[in-house]
Amino acid sequence: MPKATEALAVPMVATILDQFKETRSSPALVELVQAADTGDAAALARLREVYAEAPDIATVVSSLQYTTEQEVLSNFQPGARETFSQQAQRWRKRLAGDDPSPLEELLVNRVVLDQLHALRTEHTLQRGLADSLSLEQAEYHQRQAERAQRRFLRSAKALAEVRRLIRPVVQVNVADQQVNIAGNVRPRPEGVAA
Repeated sequence: MPKATEALAVPMVATILDQFKETRSSPALVELVQAADTGDAAALARLREVYAEAPDIATVVSSLQYTTEQEVLSNFQPGARETFSQQAQRWRKRLAGDDPSPLEELLVNRVVLDQLHALRTEHTLQRGLADSLSLEQAEYHQRQAERAQRRFLRSAKALAEVRRLIRPVVQVNVADQQVNIAGNVRPRPEGVAA
């Protein structure tokens, strides 16, 4: 089976992983997925090797989140598309924080996707207004923009609610003054001074 995979001229697993680390994508991996989708058993075997070596790649590349995000961005010119892609990565990193739970990661991805979609629909509306849309067309695009904004606000609210539930607020009374502490509150290990 390995000889058949090499006949595809698909780079070795290490090469795919190196490409992915550098750019968060790999053309060779995309080709491998496409070959596996057409029923190529050798390509499917190599794909399994890649995912066994680095399971996180499957989460990023093969997810509907990634595909949908790329679709939203595909309507922009290449420079704007790259700018928004980089912005989305920064949003994702800042929203996720240092140690997000799996649920938080899902919701962060949703918030980022909804924000990109809201920006795109608003951009489409503004561009259409500049091109003198008919009243019916303008109302249509306005409704689309409002729906996208509501979805964004709902996903942001869901993320905030999950964080509130995961990271409870602890109330401490110090010298008759109430102090609320939010976040991950963990007890100190024995022997660690305050």
